[in-house]
Amino acid sequence: MTGNTTTPSSSVIQVYDGNYVTLHHSSRTVTKIDPQLNVMWQYQHVITDWFTNYYPQGDIIETRDSGLVVAGYIRFGEQPVMPASWLVKIDKDGVLEVEKSNEVFFIYHCIKPTLDGKYIILGTMNPITEARTNRLIKSDSFQIWETDITHTTLDVSCNLDSTFVLCGPTGFDTLADAYISKREKDGQLSVISQFGGSSYDNFVKIVPTADTGYIALGLTNSNDGDATGNHGKFDIWVVKFRQDTSVHPLPPPVVTSVNEVAAIDNITVYPNPTQGQVRVTLPPACASVQAAVYNMVGQPLSLPAARAGDQLLIDLSLQPAGMYQLELMIGHERKSYRVLLLP
Repeated sequence: MTGNTTTPSSSVIQVYDGNYVTLHHSSRTVTKIDPQLNVMWQYQHVITDWFTNYYPQGDIIETRDSGLVVAGYIRFGEQPVMPASWLVKIDKDGVLEVEKSNEVFFIYHCIKPTLDGKYIILGTMNPITEARTNRLIKSDSFQIWETDITHTTLDVSCNLDSTFVLCGPTGFDTLADAYISKREKDGQLSVISQFGGSSYDNFVKIVPTADTGYIALGLTNSNDGDATGNHGKFDIWVVKFRQDTSVHPLPPPVVTSVNEVAAIDNITVYPNPTQGQVRVTLPPACASVQAAVYNMVGQPLSLPAARAGDQLLIDLSLQPAGMYQLELMIGHERKSYRVLLLP
C-alpha cells in the first residue's frame, strides 16, 4: 500500500462498493483503498497542521449519495495556536464539495448517520482546559439544533425512534463512574444512569443491538458495586443494556461447537448503512447459512437473496428507509445485525 503508513488511522469504514476509507488525522488525509490495500484515491486538506495531541481524532461516515463527511478539527491562529471545529463533505471520487470551519476552541470527534439522512456530531468545547464541556449537534449542510452536555461524552448511538444514547465517564478523577444517557429527538436529556464501583470506571463505546438494547465497552478499575471480579488494575468492561438503559441479565450458556463459533465470528456484513443491497461475506468453511430479515416492528420480510461463493447478497432496495434486523444461523450459532437503509 502506498501513501501514509507511519501514523495510525483515526477512523476506518467499509463503504457501499465494498472498499474501505481511512482517515489519517495527523496527515490530514482521507484515503480510499480496495480489499487488497491498493490506494484508489486520496484527499488531503490544504491546511498545514491539524491538532494531534488531543484524544479525539476525528471521524468519518458515508452519506446516502456515496460521498463522505469528515468531522474533526484544524489548527487556527499562530500565537496562541487554537483548535477550530472542521466539517468537510467530499464526493465518492474524493473531490471536495463543502467545507465548514466553525467555532474556535471547539473540536468534533464523533459523527453518526441518522434515519432521516442527516447526522449527529459529538464535540468538545475548550478541550484543553478544566472548563471543557461536550456538545451534541444535529446537522446536514446547516445546523439544525445543538445542546450542551454536562458529562464527558465519548460516543453516541442513534436509535430506531430517532432518539440518541450517549456514554462516557462522569469525570476525570480517579473515582469517576461510567454513565449512559438517553436524549430525545431534539437533544434534550430524558434518562441518565451511572454504573461502576469505588474506583475509576468508564464507557468509551456504545452500539445498538438487534433487541433494541445496547452494548457498552469500557474500562473498570473497581471490584465492587456494578463491577466485580477485577483481575488486577484495569479490566476491559462490556455491559449489555435494555432499551430503558437498565442492565440486561446474563443469558444462560449455550453449548456450541468450535467450528460454528469460528464461522459466525468471521462474517462481514457491508455496506452498513446501505442504499439497497447488503453483502454478507461468509468464511470459506461455511457450507450452509440461513438468513432472515425483519423490519422495525419485528415482521419477517420475504426478500430476494442469492449466494455466490462466499458472498450472500440481500436486496433491500424496494423497502422503505429505516432500520432492519438481519439474523444469520450457522449450525446452532445465531448472530444478529442491525442494518440501516438510507432514503
